[in-house]
This record gives sequence, C-alpha cells and structure tokens, in this order.
Amino acid sequence: SFMLNNYDLILRYPLGIAIWACQLAAVVAFFSKRLIVSLFIFYTLMHFGIFALVGANFATWFSLNIVILAVIPLLRNNMISWRGGMLSMLIVLAAPYIFKIAHLGWYSSLANNKTYFVAVDDTGRRTRVPGTYFKFYSYPISHMSFGHPPGKYFPVSTNGGVRQLDLVEKARTCSFEPGENKSPHSGRWSEDAVVGFIRGWHHYVLEHVDENGQFNHELYYHHWWNNPSVSRPFHDLDKRRIVEYILRTESVCLTPADGKVKRKIVYENEFRIQL
Repeated sequence: SFMLNNYDLILRYPLGIAIWACQLAAVVAFFSKRLIVSLFIFYTLMHFGIFALVGANFATWFSLNIVILAVIPLLRNNMISWRGGMLSMLIVLAAPYIFKIAHLGWYSSLANNKTYFVAVDDTGRRTRVPGTYFKFYSYPISHMSFGHPPGKYFPVSTNGGVRQLDLVEKARTCSFEPGENKSPHSGRWSEDAVVGFIRGWHHYVLEHVDENGQFNHELYYHHWWNNPSVSRPFHDLDKRRIVEYILRTESVCLTPADGKVKRKIVYENEFRIQL
C-alpha cells in the first residue's frame, strides 16, 4: 500500500531521471574509457532490472554489452580521443535520420488496452491463448503490431503507454473525451492479413502437434514469456478441437486502492476468426 501510494516519489521519478540521464550520456560516451565502461555496466543492470520486474528477455542485450565491456579495455588509449568522441557524438545524433530507431520512450498511465487471442473449442469453451503460442511472431502479437479492428478503445499504446503530452493526465485517470476513444493502432489493421495469418498459423500448428493434440510453444527464445496461469490451461487444450479464434481487447482503467489494483473494463471488443 505504501509503495502504491508513493509510487511516483519512490520509484517513478528517481528511476526516470537516472535512466534519462544515462541514456543521454551515450552522446558523449566515447570521450572516456571509464565513461563507456560505467554506462554499459549501468545499461546491463538496467536491462536485468527490467527482466526481473516484468519478465522481458534481454539476453541478446546482455551478451552485446558484455562483449563491449570486454573489448573496451583492450583499445589503445589514443583510440579514445576528442576526435573519436566528436565523431561518435555526431553519429549518435544523426542516427534517427539514418537508421530505423525503436521509440522506447513514453509516459505511463492507468489506462490500458489489453489485447489477446481466445481459442474456442468444439464445445464452445473459451481458453485464453498465450502470446508465446505464436513462437517467432510472439513479439509483434504481444505488442499489437497487427493493430485493432474498428471499435471503441482507449487512445493509448502497448501497456498503457502515451506519447502525447496532452493525453497524459487524461490517461492517468481514464478521463478521455468522447471523440478520443480510438486506438492509435487502428491504422495498422488489415482484416484479410490477420485472418490469413491466424488460419495459416493454426494449419502449421496442426502439422506439429503430438498424439494428444498439444503443441510445445514455450521452448523458444521469446522476448516475453507468459505467466504459467495463462499458459497451462491452453497447453492442455487439444489444438485439433479449436474451431475459432477471437481477438479480444479490454480497455481497462486501473485504480490502486487498499494495496491492490482494481480493474474497471470500460470498452470490450471482439473480432471472431472462423477456421
């Protein structure tokens, strides 16, 4: 209860400032060996902290950081100079205009569009589908890269992220205007593409199930692994009995109260895919 009531003061603001400062320091990192080593140690600890808190797998980042930390001490001192630092600084500053950069900064909110698939078997029973079921495609599935079908949603991104400053306060209290109930991912939506993918994936699964109709999807290098409470019921489902998938989105307002987080569903959308 104390942590929830003082989340901004204890965790959000200090961590946000520290992460922002250390990310910004990358611009001048190559002026000093010590600064490079210090920053990459911080980046490694930061990604490990993210893994510990939310379960996001950053093993690739860990490995790359360790390689860099091993190589930096081997560099000759004259390779870290003001000329190299200036060149590196210019490359970092120009990178967004030359390369495709992942935009990983956002404002957190208590409004969330929770999107997931549900499998319906031949008895009509519904079972939630974990994102890991889609193996290689689990990352875009978990991040709603396929968009949202027409309907009413909160105007927030994955996990309640907001990038427009004018929506920040509204998103923290879920107090949006009537004309703002549109998903920022709606523009990505292609019904034919999503239906074709799900039907094609189900066909692939049926070709790889065992004698019990089960399909092992956890032994894979996922960016996100699902909670066992979600994965276990679906794992036990005979995939040969699935007759329909439903793409379900719950626009949920989260409210911390009495040491717990309460969920209030404001909008519900379901898009059905017959097999």
